[in-house]
Amino acid sequence: MMLAAAALLSDAVASDLTSLLLFDGPVLRAQAAHTHSRLSPAQRRYLELAVAALPNLAAGFTWSVRDAAVPVYVNDYAAHPHAQAEMVAGGVTQVAWVPLGTRSGVTSGLMSVRLGDHPVARWRSGDCALLEAAGRTIRSALDRWLLTELASQQARQDVLTGALNRRAFEEDFPVRPAPFSLALLDLDGFKAINDREGHSQGDKVLRVFAETLNVELPGGASLYRVGGDEFVVLLNSDDVPLFDEQLDIALLAARQVVAGSVGVSLGMAHSHEAAGPALVQLADARMYALKERRRAQRDTQHQDATKTL
Repeated sequence: MMLAAAALLSDAVASDLTSLLLFDGPVLRAQAAHTHSRLSPAQRRYLELAVAALPNLAAGFTWSVRDAAVPVYVNDYAAHPHAQAEMVAGGVTQVAWVPLGTRSGVTSGLMSVRLGDHPVARWRSGDCALLEAAGRTIRSALDRWLLTELASQQARQDVLTGALNRRAFEEDFPVRPAPFSLALLDLDGFKAINDREGHSQGDKVLRVFAETLNVELPGGASLYRVGGDEFVVLLNSDDVPLFDEQLDIALLAARQVVAGSVGVSLGMAHSHEAAGPALVQLADARMYALKERRRAQRDTQHQDATKTL
């Protein structure tokens, strides 16, 4: 939709380049860039390269207008205090910026560019009116998109812990690119905490454990709460060696919440071993095998202690 709007706008105001720019903190992204059909292949290639280079620029005209509250129209780009030499050398003479607002920390704007051989020497009042009308339309579309995106995120998020929920896992798991690993986690001693200290404390344990683990996990990993005290982690296979350490840190944080002991049982399976539900079943079987070994060990220790007495 944005690309179609950029193409229509480019034709309507005879812009050589029209693009949607997004400022996400220190990161600048260009989307829906469209170049005018009047351009030569060399000019089109130059503007495409210029747009591709924008994310690597730490300063310049685009950053200078990021927080502008009203549209900015420049008819002599070379004379602008934030003009970039590469853009001037490439023939850029006119630049227009229409702010589209900030949503969830991302600031957006509409940028139009004309080169020096353009038949129109300056931004006319009609051009400005069209750009600003288009800005209002795109701003409205962005607002609708954000509302839809927020609703989708909320539907995929566990309210208590902030982790992704079972629905998100069922959506993400089938399309996770291989190779990856699946870790199934179950908190040990959690029922006893609820019984002894109340559900509010139990909720706090879950929240602290999930929040800490989410912080410790690498960028490519995803944490899901799929049951009361059950979690799943999908992570790149290369990140598995550090997972035990990350899990220990989350467990240590959870233990600070309650006086009683809390532990975790882990079952790990890898994408080369199985696929789909069979992979989850494999991780589940390994997790319960671990629980059984621990239970047998406790029983043995209890019997030994009884014999000693």
